[in-house]
Amino acid sequence: MKRLRLEKPYGTNIVIKKVECTNHLLRNYINRLRDISGKRKNDKGDVIPGCYRKVVHNRLLRLRYAITEAIKYRRLEQTDRTYEATLALLKADITNGPNHVFGDHTKCQSYFCEGQKKGEENIVPDLKIFGVWDDICRARNLLTYHTESLMYGYNNNSAELYNSILTKFVGGKRVNFSLKGSYQLRCNTAVTAYNSGPNRLSLFNKHVTNKSPGRFTKM
Repeated sequence: MKRLRLEKPYGTNIVIKKVECTNHLLRNYINRLRDISGKRKNDKGDVIPGCYRKVVHNRLLRLRYAITEAIKYRRLEQTDRTYEATLALLKADITNGPNHVFGDHTKCQSYFCEGQKKGEENIVPDLKIFGVWDDICRARNLLTYHTESLMYGYNNNSAELYNSILTKFVGGKRVNFSLKGSYQLRCNTAVTAYNSGPNRLSLFNKHVTNKSPGRFTKM
């Protein structure tokens, strides 16, 4: 990224940004929280009661849901607000996500939360006492750093799918196909398989040769 920004391949007026995959950001966020739920001691060496570790583990999906719903609302919101202001509001929503899930609704927005529910307990103070809250905030802050990427909502599913198809054609890295263009041929075949799906052979028959290929070609 530093090299691209220095060389400015698209002109001096265009700034290149790195957009992270939304799926990876959310998955890493939940993985960090899952690791927190498995810690038996905090940074000071004090034992964390199992009930609080279990609460964090049981609310992982709610923590992710709070983020995805905030992104969905801010992305579809019809308003005259500037893009930078919308990003600031989304960042505030993401920051408040753990508070909402663990019972502290003092900063919740009306579109997402109606306040304290009957019988709901605010366990944020207890999590702070045992040092769990600091770990949660660190994981949350790593996510808020990529607020703009979350607003874009892009992912690299297409690249992941193509790589999985390519792996089937080259057999992983067990065989050396780099000689005589064999690897490139298999990459091109994977592209055809990605674009055409399982009907790639019939596509070859109908549009390329107009006849069924021979036995060795099929093999």
